[in-house]
Amino acid sequence: MPSHNASASYHIVTDTPRKDSPRHKGEKVDGKRKDLITAMDGKFVQVKLEEFMDKFVRCTGDSPKEDWQGMFDNVKKGMSEADIQNGFMEAITKKNILGDDYKAVSSPNRSDPSDASRQKPDAGVYPTSTAPTDERTHWATKRLSIEFKKEPTQDDPFDDDDPLGSFEATALKRQANRGQIIHSVSEIFLRQHRCFLYSVIILGTSARIIRWDRSGALVTTKFDYKEGPQTICEFLWYFGRMSSKDQGYDPSAVPVVEGSDDYVLMNDKAEEELPRDENNNENVRDYVRKYFKQSLADGWQRYKVEVPLNEDNEDTYAKIYGHGAAHRPTTKTGEKKTGTFLICQPHFSAFGVVGRGTRGYVAIDCATKDFVFLKDAWRVDLPDIEREGDVLQTLNDKGVRNIPTVLCHGDILAQYTETQNLSPFFTKLFPPQNRLKTHCHYRLVEKEVGQSLEEFYHSQDLVWVVLGCLFAHSDAVNKAGILHRDISSGNLLMVKEKRPDGSIRHRGLLNDWELSKKIPVVNPSEDVPQSSARQPDRTATASLNDKYKQMVLQDDLESFFHVLLYMAIQYLPSNCSDVEKFIEDFFEAARISGNEYTCGGDKWTAMYTGLLETSVGIAREPLRFYLPFEDGSNDTASPSIYRTDRPANLPDHAVTVSHEPIAHPINEIFDTLLSWFSAYYEERRRSLAPRGCTSVSTTVQSPEDEYRDDPVMLAIDPEKIAATKPVAGANLKDTKFAENLATHTLMLQHLWLKYEQLPKNDKIDVRAIQARDFTHHDQVVVPAAPARIGSSSKHDPDPERDVEAPPPKRLRTSQIGSVLAVDIKRPLSRHPASGSNAVQAPARNRKGNKAAGPSKIRGSTQGSRGYSRD
Repeated sequence: MPSHNASASYHIVTDTPRKDSPRHKGEKVDGKRKDLITAMDGKFVQVKLEEFMDKFVRCTGDSPKEDWQGMFDNVKKGMSEADIQNGFMEAITKKNILGDDYKAVSSPNRSDPSDASRQKPDAGVYPTSTAPTDERTHWATKRLSIEFKKEPTQDDPFDDDDPLGSFEATALKRQANRGQIIHSVSEIFLRQHRCFLYSVIILGTSARIIRWDRSGALVTTKFDYKEGPQTICEFLWYFGRMSSKDQGYDPSAVPVVEGSDDYVLMNDKAEEELPRDENNNENVRDYVRKYFKQSLADGWQRYKVEVPLNEDNEDTYAKIYGHGAAHRPTTKTGEKKTGTFLICQPHFSAFGVVGRGTRGYVAIDCATKDFVFLKDAWRVDLPDIEREGDVLQTLNDKGVRNIPTVLCHGDILAQYTETQNLSPFFTKLFPPQNRLKTHCHYRLVEKEVGQSLEEFYHSQDLVWVVLGCLFAHSDAVNKAGILHRDISSGNLLMVKEKRPDGSIRHRGLLNDWELSKKIPVVNPSEDVPQSSARQPDRTATASLNDKYKQMVLQDDLESFFHVLLYMAIQYLPSNCSDVEKFIEDFFEAARISGNEYTCGGDKWTAMYTGLLETSVGIAREPLRFYLPFEDGSNDTASPSIYRTDRPANLPDHAVTVSHEPIAHPINEIFDTLLSWFSAYYEERRRSLAPRGCTSVSTTVQSPEDEYRDDPVMLAIDPEKIAATKPVAGANLKDTKFAENLATHTLMLQHLWLKYEQLPKNDKIDVRAIQARDFTHHDQVVVPAAPARIGSSSKHDPDPERDVEAPPPKRLRTSQIGSVLAVDIKRPLSRHPASGSNAVQAPARNRKGNKAAGPSKIRGSTQGSRGYSRD
């Protein structure tokens, strides 16, 4: 990097002069930026300009001696935005402020080719050696982002003098501008390995400098750079002579140079197909290689990153690879030994600035040359919040099945966020009114690389995967006393495995244990659980309605139910005429109670009444799933997607009322489980439910992945199972059914008994069919299914739903998790994507584009991990 004694031979140029485009004539806050704005609500901290410069800038080197007075005389009030940008860039170019190692580039009219959002930020600073020559933004190499606006006040995202004390301006245009700069910074954080980032916003003849990290952003008071150019010039002068570390880069992540040995290794491993079996079938792990190959995408920098090694890691490597970590080629950072791993584009990522910023990579272990999974995140740093790797190591040591195997993990170079330290409201305990938390950089490497749950083959495969994850959950509770607390479709992963008969199926892998907790011990004298550190914007259960109530087993069991339903409604034939709307109303909708978010009315109603309803045309009927085509072809072009009992010689279109669709066996799974949860909610309503987690049988001890010989399965009593189901005339509010959720046992047995009855040819993409206006209800007569036992076939309107002010859409906090989220009270200013059950990877919407839906390859977030739950 350049020293502060660099020569005065500068190489600073700008590209084609800026021209105003329609984009700059009228900003509006789009949906994505609204989410980003909400995520950072309350996380901007105003800092006096001189304090900012002294703490972060001037301490990096010797002071400049230049006199910059009058250098921006060519920038005048009332100029257009384009003229302001051209004048500013011309001035800093003429004075050679940045030095010869950096180059200021204008790129207001062309976006980064790898950026699907097609953002066109105005300008940036790049290393001279990699500066763009195509007039485009290049997020992977941009070191400093510069945005230009015309008006000092109307365009200012912040307000130094708000009489109500709100530093974040609320006018629509000013919010839009704030969303724009957050979006630009989010793209840089996504593609680069940073601890923090600087940006500059020019507002006519005024300016602000901003320092961003995972806790929030420090924003200087506004200053006039035309009348007093010393500060902005001083900042740019220092920036051009800072080390990469002082500019915010993580020194434990080193770019891989094209043509180097590591670069060649990455290419070779991406193309090297794993050995096939004796029948020439594809290796069950070759999908991992394909994932890695996909990650080597254009526009993404390759990196070699370090992860700490310790004695536990050495033992793990010895067991898995036959040698300890001590014999692996490593580097040393300070006094700590580290392993190195090669990565490129993340397989999933949490988009945004604040939060954990989780990114998951399919990586190459430089020592073993094996593919592994690497998770990079900024964990919340509190004494009682365990690191995920420590939790997983405990679970591995206890013999918990169907979870990732920890290879190594650790905090990275004592890298912590700074924003919270300058907040006047910050405390280590971060009370509810304080938005800022301390985050610590952390990496975790696991042996297994999972597939998204959406890749299941058929309903039998889906239930088998859920069953495997439920066994993992049971083991964790029974053997280690640990409750997962973040069950979502993104955290239920799959790994391919070969069966003894040579066939391939998926095995469940329960991932993302970073929000898990030891099951709390009840204090007998107070009859409330002992309190422990928690992340209030991460927990989506009724426990948030009662600050003393911790999450319990039933919350996680219910989340398993919602995961199964979420997958079924998307990929199994049903009588739902609008799957997209069902998902929006049931999983994504929210209600507003006071100044807080609560769960949507449809989920609330279903779980409290025991009745799942859906739209069939314009009517509301109980949700029913059906078997697909008679020939099992699942040809989405067919006029019917249901199997019926009509005579075989009738043409496809001749489906009549007398020949009903054949009910899918998965209906019984949902009916039975829903009756249990309905009873559980009734018990809670009557205040009969015990606080804390109920005791659970410790008989689930088999280390085998095949569950047939597990003690839980050997203990199945068909008569007892039958007695757990409601019969004709039964009252679903009979709280005896709630006892079925006191342990994992009956839910495991129920899924097991139904598993082998499920078909293997029933998966279709219902959303794709409906998105192309394939209205199967015009061809198939779907009779109304009988009303559920003890419930009405009519849907009573939700008295709390306000048609004047509909609940916000895309509230991913309650997308998959426990409907106890009905009782979650979440501040309106909280990021709606930051709930513990948010999902990561999106599914298709009606137009075939990406929309919210749970499908990440590895664990968080946002879901969820839309935007991640981070």
